[in-house]
Amino acid sequence: MGNNTGSLTGDHQKARALLEESLELGRKVGDKANINWSLHDLGRFALLADEYDKAEQLFDESLHVSRELGDRWGIAQTLHLLGVALRRHGEIVRSMRVLAKGLAMYEELGLESRMAMCIWHLGIAAVKQKEYEFAACLFGIAEGLQGSAYLSRDPRIQREYDQSVATLRTSIEQAHLERAWSRGRQMTIEQALNYVRSHVEHELKTFSRRKSV
Repeated sequence: MGNNTGSLTGDHQKARALLEESLELGRKVGDKANINWSLHDLGRFALLADEYDKAEQLFDESLHVSRELGDRWGIAQTLHLLGVALRRHGEIVRSMRVLAKGLAMYEELGLESRMAMCIWHLGIAAVKQKEYEFAACLFGIAEGLQGSAYLSRDPRIQREYDQSVATLRTSIEQAHLERAWSRGRQMTIEQALNYVRSHVEHELKTFSRRKSV
């Protein structure tokens, strides 16, 4: 999980350099909108390069500027990607908290496809937490909202999802897996969001109790 800039292509490296120049210029002239999106896009490149500490730093700063600007779309997108960075960095519970906040923002904006993206990532995180039936239900919800179009657009997320499903198949009985998955697919958006909120809150409370023991 250390620095892995070799995973960036030459074009990516050039784009990253241009974004760093843009950020520097934005800071000089006080252009907060430019600062915000430069930080956000630099965070995306850091995430692509597996530079998770750097990605978290950039997304945190972008989130701060988005809130100053009242940029709800920027807040939602940055929470979403910060949640992914945290999950890949092994901070699963914090990741779930951040993804749930991103999901709530996408709900306010009425963006179903983006809601599904957050739920896919919450499902992958739930597998890491060994919350297998919860994860299966989340995958069913996301599939019902969007199908698998999001996964097929990103080979890495497709691999993470495939690995998560393989773990589910070896960790719980097939009947339980199918029942939880089907339950998620059949939920309305409102039911799905209430389910996600209540279960994520439960997971966070459980984790807090474990830490206090």
